[in-house]
Amino acid sequence: MFCAGIIFMFYNLIVRAPKAKLVEEQLSTEFNLIRPFPRAVAIHSEKSSKDAQALVLTRYSTDATYEEIQAYYNTEFASHGWRYTSERRLTNWGRDLGKTSRYCRDQWSAELEYLGPNSQGKQEYDIALAWDGGDCK
Repeated sequence: MFCAGIIFMFYNLIVRAPKAKLVEEQLSTEFNLIRPFPRAVAIHSEKSSKDAQALVLTRYSTDATYEEIQAYYNTEFASHGWRYTSERRLTNWGRDLGKTSRYCRDQWSAELEYLGPNSQGKQEYDIALAWDGGDCK
């Protein structure tokens, strides 16, 4: 059992981690092709990768409604070959936390996560591109 764990650890280090880092770079390039909503300001960005996962994410602030933001990104993602797949409400113990629109292209996923108003009354949302072995094929 111990040997299997060591072999798996080296496999992750030698094979999976470098691929995840490469995919993170590819996602970053793709992310930069997606033009942000014109009235939005980026307030936070992050990138990460490990094993068979990679993520590129930016949080934005705007005065626009969710419907305006979603309509914009539906068109923007479609123009880059992404297909809209679903929308769902975000809740925690029945409390409304916002909405998520999901898009797929090949094995990558993208999400528009609408978070609602911040403490200054501006609307916040995230755009995230990910590779995580999820349901996008």
